Amino acid sequence: MTAAPAPLPPLQVRESARARRVSLRVSATAGLEIVVPRGFAHAHIPAIVARHRAWIDAQWARLVALDRTLPARLELPATGEGWELLRRDGPQPRLRRQADALVIAGASDAEARVLLRRFLMAHARLRLGECLDAVATATGLRYTRLSIRAQRARWGSCSARGAISLNVKLLFLEPALLRHVLVHELCHTVHLDHSPAFWALVARHDPDWSTRRAQLRAIAARLPPWLDV
Repeated sequence: MTAAPAPLPPLQVRESARARRVSLRVSATAGLEIVVPRGFAHAHIPAIVARHRAWIDAQWARLVALDRTLPARLELPATGEGWELLRRDGPQPRLRRQADALVIAGASDAEARVLLRRFLMAHARLRLGECLDAVATATGLRYTRLSIRAQRARWGSCSARGAISLNVKLLFLEPALLRHVLVHELCHTVHLDHSPAFWALVARHDPDWSTRRAQLRAIAARLPPWLDV
């Protein structure tokens, strides 16, 4: 007898005016997200899912197997901050920040992870913004706007208009690695590609950039699993 296939993760389809092709993403919080160009015929979605079913099942199984237990203490090496994580009963899910603790009340484990990620997104907007401003001042490089995202693979990006996007996970890097990423993205405000001129500018402001780049690749696998979004 052939075993029945594992159930699909929760599915949501999102249309994007910026999308030029169909893309699939599997995450712990959103399940299976399929991004399609505006006006894409949704009747094609089942065939797309079937074609990528093996990849979807493998990604979902990996996420389910991860230990998503929240730590007893939250440490942010990038900024040198840390708080005890305290769980309390309560009528509804809520996170409250105290001087030396983050109190999560009325929340299941899954809800607690969502609350903590929301806190980190807001905190990253403030702290990473301060760090980016400091590096911009030190290097003389300027950007136009900052946004914070929670991506699995990319540490940051820069648009042709000088708008920089940073990954909330940068909070979990050591300061030297954070600065490397900030220098990298700020240099893209001058050279949007990865040309020799770009790397020369990076080297001017971050002489150890090649070492830092290798360290970044190694550290990605050691980030807390509950950060996956």
